[in-house]
Amino acid sequence: MLEQLAASGPSAKGVQHELDIAYYRTGKLLSAELRIPLPAVEVGIAHGLPEAGARKLQMKVLDQQASPHSLRLRLAAPANRHQTLFLRVNDSKVHLRIDGADASVDSAQLKVQFPPGAGYVEKTATISW
Repeated sequence: MLEQLAASGPSAKGVQHELDIAYYRTGKLLSAELRIPLPAVEVGIAHGLPEAGARKLQMKVLDQQASPHSLRLRLAAPANRHQTLFLRVNDSKVHLRIDGADASVDSAQLKVQFPPGAGYVEKTATISW
């Protein structure tokens, strides 16, 4: 028996979950599985607030452009600093190509080195698969 569940709320547009339910002959629940489709690659930023009175040194995402096989991020951070993004690969079949950042050995992080300059400077990082 297959039942369809639909997510609701403003951020659930286009999200659909399937719930597969197998029953014993008696009608008792045998197993259930919830499938949530994930993008092939996800990127995250560490969050946290600076200490009171401290200078802000946090990276900012100025723009994000996603396509079925790539993600382009326009970032800003203080000049001549390196920042870290978290990287999650949900599809083991993809082979990443990264421009504008360096992947850690385990591909769990992206290191972005921002160029010299004054104040906040911009850099673009592109991940393709």
